[in-house]
Amino acid sequence: MVLFNSSGPLVQPDMALDNFLESFWTSKMELAESANPDSKPHVLPLARVKKVMREDEDVR
Repeated sequence: MVLFNSSGPLVQPDMALDNFLESFWTSKMELAESANPDSKPHVLPLARVKKVMREDEDVR
């Protein structure tokens, strides 16, 4: 079985599945760790949050 991507085959016919999986997930983890996450945290409007909390009876 040969799987393909845009740069060529992912698995060579003589490659063991365990070797392929190890190299595949190692490369994916390296890619995820080197990615630049969104540096700006998402900020919710405080007044809106307070309004919703006041209206919700379960919050009290």
